[in-house]
Amino acid sequence: MEIDAKFIGKKLSELRIKKGLNKTQVADKLGVNMQSYANWENGNKSPSLKAIRNLAHFYNVSIDYLIGDESKSNTKFSPLEALKHTYSADGKPVPAEDLETLARIIETTIRSKNTED
Repeated sequence: MEIDAKFIGKKLSELRIKKGLNKTQVADKLGVNMQSYANWENGNKSPSLKAIRNLAHFYNVSIDYLIGDESKSNTKFSPLEALKHTYSADGKPVPAEDLETLARIIETTIRSKNTED
């Protein structure tokens, strides 16, 4: 699959605006040059794979979402796996023990909903 710089750029712009940040703020939080981030967002250049991973983590989205790989959209995760892939606090990973607690709450809620039906 070829990475489409314009597609990623559009996603990055949407996500940044949704977070209420400007390009400089995002670049600073990611530790990258503002011009590099602007080039990614404008679709002039594709970010490296490492940068894509960091961007996905920062914006709390999957890499598949950023690159437009819809073939992964039906992937099923356990609550803990899903939480590991989607949650961070201020761009930093949530501690594993907190994720495990959240996963137990989700699993308990799902089980109780299923027994009500």
